[in-house]
Amino acid sequence: QVSGAVPTALERRGDFSQSRQLAGANCVPVQLFDPSTTRANPAGGFIRDAFAGNVIPAGRINATGSKVATYFPTANLPGAACTVINNFFSDKTNASDTNEIDMKFDWIPSAKSKFTAGMGWRTRIDTPPNHYGNAADPRTVTGDNMPARSLRLEYNRTQAPTLLMQFRFGVTRLERIFSINRGAVT
Repeated sequence: QVSGAVPTALERRGDFSQSRQLAGANCVPVQLFDPSTTRANPAGGFIRDAFAGNVIPAGRINATGSKVATYFPTANLPGAACTVINNFFSDKTNASDTNEIDMKFDWIPSAKSKFTAGMGWRTRIDTPPNHYGNAADPRTVTGDNMPARSLRLEYNRTQAPTLLMQFRFGVTRLERIFSINRGAVT
């Protein structure tokens, strides 16, 4: 499950007139400033003019930023009262694909001796869901591959009706391979 904040429909268009933030215990409007109006402040530092109505003019919205905004899913919850954070929830489930082959061989050369050999191959790939449904997927791990190989050998010898000698050997190799999401956006 994933919950988080995504841009509102207005914010996607550059309209932040309804966007709010918490300042202490108060819910106050977010204020956007025009970076093209940056100038030296005689009192020190720099100042900028606010965007009129807290709306970025359509001609000033960067094409790359506009494209990036399309990768966020639309809000599906109302979110927090003031800030609207946690306005997105996804409960998609992981996919798990497991394949396994096991073999066992018995050889009984006499009534008192028995040899057994076993081998196993197993692969399991767990794939977490893409909650955004596109290349902006917030996952950091996109796959968890766990291949395993095993071998066991056993020898049983009945020495007497009340005495059994048994020798066993086994080895298992388990790997864990993570596929990392590099965050490629196309």
